Amino acid sequence: MPRYEPVPIRFWKKVRKTRKCWLWTAARNACGYGLLGRRGESCLAHRVSWELHFGRVPAGLCVLHRCDVPHCVRPSHLWLGKQADNIHDMLRKGRQNYSHMYGKRNPRGKLSDAQVSAIRRAYPQVRGQRGAVGPIAEKYGVTRAMVWQIGTGRAREASP
Repeated sequence: MPRYEPVPIRFWKKVRKTRKCWLWTAARNACGYGLLGRRGESCLAHRVSWELHFGRVPAGLCVLHRCDVPHCVRPSHLWLGKQADNIHDMLRKGRQNYSHMYGKRNPRGKLSDAQVSAIRRAYPQVRGQRGAVGPIAEKYGVTRAMVWQIGTGRAREASP
């Protein structure tokens, strides 16, 4: 069985210090947070950094970023807070994700219900015609993929 290097040694091999942030250079999850294998499981690199510098994270607390760079592990950029603190910080900084809100319920949505209906009416007429979706996408300021999703019913709609 191979003997692994201690966590601190493996950790520091995967950090690139810049003037501002200390960036994790190895594996990251889908949200951009660094990952480090420890005791057979993947751990978030910023939590490992906290533990290396300050000790264990108390139960019920999260390690949050002041810098909003998910792969930053610089201890001075990290702070402890509850999940409610994390949400408050996200809202205060305008980082909320509206992906769970569809149609007119999404404040970042581009299309009105009328525009979606117009795309749905136009799509069957151009379906299968090479390049015909482009003008529709251009007209409404969305991608051709979005026109396809709306036209084929794959784009989700707002709940009634």
